[in-house]
Amino acid sequence: MIEGLKTLLEYFRDERHRREDKADAALAAIYAAANETKLYIRKAQRTGRSEGKKEEELSRLWTAAAVPIRHFDRDLADRCLMKGRYWVDPASWSVEDIVRFRIGIDEVFEEARELLQK
Repeated sequence: MIEGLKTLLEYFRDERHRREDKADAALAAIYAAANETKLYIRKAQRTGRSEGKKEEELSRLWTAAAVPIRHFDRDLADRCLMKGRYWVDPASWSVEDIVRFRIGIDEVFEEARELLQK
């Protein structure tokens, strides 16, 4: 009986660590996408030029971030997907679209920060 209890406790401990590892990976993906986005926006504002290759990379980063975060926050995952769509063709999105879909960089970054605090 003691061995069975020990095995069960080890299982729960391992499962908790796996969940923590998944959460860390999900948050790291969002922070990577957010930081790259902030750097790109700052550079684009400074130079007055957009870079199609970088926007494609941002689209991929946000789309990839959506996958692991879905285990913890489906709404945030959907918004990451929308940010990925946004970066496919940013010129086709209005400020109203960004507000309506809640995909502003600061808003998404803040929500990820709140998840980090949990």
